[in-house]
Amino acid sequence: MKPHQPLAARPFTALNRAVAWSFHSGARKRERLPIPVISVGNLTSGGTGKTPLTQRLAEWLVQQGRRPAIALRGYGGTISPGNAVVSDGKHTLLTAEEAGDEALVHAGRLPGVPVLIGRDRVASGRQAIAQFDCDVLLLDDGFQYWRLQRDADLVLIEAQWLLGERHRRHFPRERLDALQRAQLVVLTRTELLDADQRHQAHALLARHTTPAACICECTFESEGLRDIAGQPLHWNGNCRLVAFSALANNESFFVAARGQRVGIAATLGFGDHHRYSAHDLVQLNRLAAEAGATGFLTTEKDGVKLDTTALQRPLAVLPIRARLRPEAEFFARLRELITH
Repeated sequence: MKPHQPLAARPFTALNRAVAWSFHSGARKRERLPIPVISVGNLTSGGTGKTPLTQRLAEWLVQQGRRPAIALRGYGGTISPGNAVVSDGKHTLLTAEEAGDEALVHAGRLPGVPVLIGRDRVASGRQAIAQFDCDVLLLDDGFQYWRLQRDADLVLIEAQWLLGERHRRHFPRERLDALQRAQLVVLTRTELLDADQRHQAHALLARHTTPAACICECTFESEGLRDIAGQPLHWNGNCRLVAFSALANNESFFVAARGQRVGIAATLGFGDHHRYSAHDLVQLNRLAAEAGATGFLTTEKDGVKLDTTALQRPLAVLPIRARLRPEAEFFARLRELITH
């Protein structure tokens, strides 16, 4: 079984192939920075877990004594396509409305790591070097960013999408044969597969990757309920919460929410990177009242862009952490790539 490509996705895939060919043919020039570049990307329109895995890589780099910076497009922000510094590693300088939700989550979770946004990620990388003395650049969602050469291309693939079970949610950007460019391939949300499905997924990946590619698995674990400032909350089963999110895969968040020691009275999903309006907050308050809820639960990405004063009940967020397996093999290969 392989992912089906919806008709609506085919022009997008064709455009990516045309851009790729313009660089392969030499019509457009690829540029290299004087520091290692690691891309974290995917083959689909979203929902694979790039944000928590990028954060895990940044943490590992800091532990190795490196000085990483993160560069991303800043999707959904009002400043994009212009370039800007979201965090200097000490202070968050922009709002979620200006920079986009993903950039704000990185800034909040990664003290000491500069975060930059902009369409021109070559310029972001140069600024990170000049202004922050960074010695490695992480590209969040960079697999299709052809202009900048990378030392390591990491591609995430959601397991259920790979097996053809989520093709309507995540439109393909490229075909599976694009995995030939990746040195690191990460199969995500494998906890949702049985043994036979995991075997099928790995066999399918093996047919589309190079023999040298390191194929790993990644699961996402919750870190417990926090308030909007990041402090732990000790809510229990007496709480009844409305869980809501605006992700490419909202159901994955609802599954995680139901795994907490609280009651989930109702759920509500919005489109990926949705900007919450006053009407949306009225709708959430109404839903909470109807469901007899005592509070709200959402993601970090949603929490950074909410006007919490308009919510009539307390709000909790559910941070997610990436867990790699086999972690030692993954990081050994990554170290080899960026050292070389």
